[in-house]
Amino acid sequence: MPNLSAAMNLTRRLCAVMALLLLPLNSALALSAQLKSSADGSQIEFQGRALWEYFLDRKEKRLDLRIDDISPEVTSNILTWKDEFIDKVEVKQKTDQYVEFIIYLKDDSIQAFDYQMESPSRLLIDLYKDKKEEKVVEVLPPKKVVAKAKKPKEARKPASEIPIAIDAPAAPKDNNQEFRGLKDGADPNYERFAILNFEISKRAQIAAQKNVFIPFPYLITETSFIKEIEDTAPVYEIAEHEGAEAERVKLLQTVFNNKRYALFLTGLEAFRKELPNTKYQHLLRFMEADAHYNMWKETNENGSYIKAITLYKKLLEDYPKSPLYERTRLLIAYATLAKKNYVAALQEFLSIQADIPNNRFKEEVLVSIGDCLLGLNKFEDAISTYTKVMEGEGALQTKYKSALKIGDVLAKQKNYDATIDTYKKMLDRFPASINDAPNAHYNIAESLFRQGKYLDAHKYYIEFLKRYPMHQHGGYALNRVGEILEIMTENTAKIKGAYLENTFRYNNTDGAFVSKLRIDSKNIPDMKESEIADLRERVNAFNAKQDSPDFQHLTTALTEEGLFKRGDLKDSLEILQSFYKDNTTSPYLPFYRSKIARNLTEQIHQDLNNKKYLEALRLYGSNKAIWLRDADRFDLTLYVAETLEKTSALEQAAKMYRDLVGKLQAIQGTEEEQKREVLENLPKLQVVNLRMGSTYYELKEFERSLQHLNMIENTDALSEDENMERIGLLANVAIEKAEYEIAEGYLNQIIKTTKALPEVVTKPYFKLAKIFREQKQDQDAIRILDKVVNFYEDSKSITDEQYISALSQKAEILLKQGKKEDASKYYQDLVNNFETGSEITSARYTLGNLFFEKGDLAKAEEVWMPLQTADNGEIWYKLAKEKLDEARWTDSYKKYLERMPASRSQ
Repeated sequence: MPNLSAAMNLTRRLCAVMALLLLPLNSALALSAQLKSSADGSQIEFQGRALWEYFLDRKEKRLDLRIDDISPEVTSNILTWKDEFIDKVEVKQKTDQYVEFIIYLKDDSIQAFDYQMESPSRLLIDLYKDKKEEKVVEVLPPKKVVAKAKKPKEARKPASEIPIAIDAPAAPKDNNQEFRGLKDGADPNYERFAILNFEISKRAQIAAQKNVFIPFPYLITETSFIKEIEDTAPVYEIAEHEGAEAERVKLLQTVFNNKRYALFLTGLEAFRKELPNTKYQHLLRFMEADAHYNMWKETNENGSYIKAITLYKKLLEDYPKSPLYERTRLLIAYATLAKKNYVAALQEFLSIQADIPNNRFKEEVLVSIGDCLLGLNKFEDAISTYTKVMEGEGALQTKYKSALKIGDVLAKQKNYDATIDTYKKMLDRFPASINDAPNAHYNIAESLFRQGKYLDAHKYYIEFLKRYPMHQHGGYALNRVGEILEIMTENTAKIKGAYLENTFRYNNTDGAFVSKLRIDSKNIPDMKESEIADLRERVNAFNAKQDSPDFQHLTTALTEEGLFKRGDLKDSLEILQSFYKDNTTSPYLPFYRSKIARNLTEQIHQDLNNKKYLEALRLYGSNKAIWLRDADRFDLTLYVAETLEKTSALEQAAKMYRDLVGKLQAIQGTEEEQKREVLENLPKLQVVNLRMGSTYYELKEFERSLQHLNMIENTDALSEDENMERIGLLANVAIEKAEYEIAEGYLNQIIKTTKALPEVVTKPYFKLAKIFREQKQDQDAIRILDKVVNFYEDSKSITDEQYISALSQKAEILLKQGKKEDASKYYQDLVNNFETGSEITSARYTLGNLFFEKGDLAKAEEVWMPLQTADNGEIWYKLAKEKLDEARWTDSYKKYLERMPASRSQ
């Protein structure tokens, strides 16, 4: 039973949005409460609000219910609630906002389950009794077989000296294995999980191909009559007033009847030491064997089983005429069958058939022989045996159970068509058994599911749930309903609803665990690390108790999928590779190879996006011959080719792009294209043509570059960035072909695009500025360069080098125009803010030269001095020094000349 408050909170969250859509919270509706009682449970249903705010808490033998304020009439109605489950109801507290009830339960075994429903909105609280499984068997009037032996005058012989009464077994009836789950009174026909025609989605069916759906265990008919044999336990009659010995035996019998078997055996040992030749030997020996047998049933300890069977066989030798002889033979045979020791069990049953041909269970023994043959995978022999029973003169019930078992054999053989046909014929032949054939309905559904006939399977799973709502296989069936919804539709709310319903209704079953894991795997991207660790612990514990390796495959795949979507690619890859290495004979290895290829492809994609080109190539190279050897993924080809393009391996990139274009063109409009769109990040043909245009441009094959760029007719298939790159490439090609007017048109198109990114348009801006300068349109060139400067100064969204180039070009234009002061400001900004680089060296020399031309030699020398240590600054410094030396010499010589006339006059 799920935690009440947790279930309440989860249910409230699920229903909140739906309820709000259906009805405004402040709607004035008539509040009402309906009370329903039956032998199976009680229910209270509140109506009249779009969304109920409430709290339900369990405290020993009572429930505390706090709910939104309700009318006095509704409150009064609730206070009268009293039935087999409810002792009384009281109001604990009442305010203007809410009322709090105390619901006193009859006993501790009564459980509560609360949930909200829509259409109409209502709150329901179900009460039911959590009692142990109750099996219903068809009981015929029991017969008493009493064996009374005369008291011997001499030594006892192997016979029944002690009167023993044996309940003759009732005609056996197979019991449906039931799970004490929850009945859905609000939607008993599961209509909310119906698949409507308009919901069926081709895309969902394709997406399901990368999901994991394992075969669930078939439901095999249980017709081992061991329970009936066990229930025919003998009644040992001891005459009254037989003395102290009899009284001690009665005491041992009382301990035995109270099921204190260990104490009984201890007492029996002490009794035998005192009275080794007791006249009650027959009785005590059978009780001893039964004690060990019952201890085995309770503890499943193999030692108790071996001891019981050994004692039983010895009893058969010593008391061949005992009234318990037949029962003991059958008990040994069925216990051996229960241990799945099919060879030994088969020998036992064949021996019984030969030694006691007219035993009361001869038809059931024949069925059990078929069970042994089925366990030994002797399918044809098993079918032949069951057919004999079905065509014999036995009870009708035994016949149709044999017919069911034929279907079970075919199911185990994975002969799906024959399985379905056999069960349907059986249901037609034995119409009275339609509600006593859970395996027929379930196995038909499972066979249809395995054949991929999902809509038909959905119908039979729903039918199974309606007919057997408490069956332990209900967890598998309801999980399948969710899986079929996931395969056929994209209705995520309905899919999740089926899985959630399963976790509530069939909690603690394997099917419910799978549903919970399917929900959790989708939530992994948002989980905390501690939650993921807890999920892994639960998965490991679940896998440890499973016999079928299919479940480990399922849990591994679902966990990995969640980690992949979370972005934990390293963890995801480790899980996949570990499964592959630990299960080298698994039939699922191709699935894991494809998953590993997907993971590596995404890692390469991430490295590409993060400009870690060498890491991407290293990852591809180290896995190319192993995990990626047979990876037929178009997205992988694109990512590797683009990585090669970025690392200037242009010829290799061009070849991969050409191959990819051919493949994409070949699948256009086909079902394969649809499949790849869902199962991988299928590259768009327009994107590949863009990359080819870029690659050929870098290879200086401008005509081929233009050819691929012109193939991109539908630019809607490109992202904003990709479209800007396309236009920029077209401009670049036009410039290289000296088609400046065309180039300017493309670049203006980029400039007018409000969402153009700086890193995309900067290079084309420089090219456009160059065109304007060559055409002596200096103001237009400055206007373009100012845009680049603003990118840097506003958001630093371009590189330092691009900013320096823009300022340098702008200063050159101003200098050319004779605007030396304006140019000087830009050069000063460059040398003040940046220290290295060829353009900074050039700018420093030019700035110093401007000061030199103004006659400010000291300032010029100050600006030029760092040229001594600047990159490539030696030549510039040498030129500057020559200018300074020449200027100083000229200045000195000028002063000398100015003094010469005075010298001559003297």
